Amino acid sequence: MSKTNCRNCGGPLDIADSKCPFCGTKNINLTDIDLASGEAANFIFRLPNNITGVNGQAVYLTMLAVPTLDSLEMTSEPCDIYGGWNQAPIARYTSSMNLNCTLNLRAVQPSQSEEICNLTIK
Repeated sequence: MSKTNCRNCGGPLDIADSKCPFCGTKNINLTDIDLASGEAANFIFRLPNNITGVNGQAVYLTMLAVPTLDSLEMTSEPCDIYGGWNQAPIARYTSSMNLNCTLNLRAVQPSQSEEICNLTIK
């Protein structure tokens, strides 16, 4: 798969793009990660300033980790429409839907290092 649609605006999106060319929504492509393989991969995150508190400087966490899909759950919130002389329910619609995807990153110690992660301040 090399193309999809932006989930925000619906515009065509190449999965290699870092942002949607129409609305600017970030595109985070995880298709290179095989969640079933148990294979470790490098993950690099920019931590929020309110967590790190290092004088407004960017803090990056680098770790070797095995990713797993812990859960994938879809929920919806139904709403009833009432009407008639007795205000009985006459229809139902879905007011909102949520998809919760929980990925777990289990850090592993690299064979060439004693460090389990690395924090870099820039």
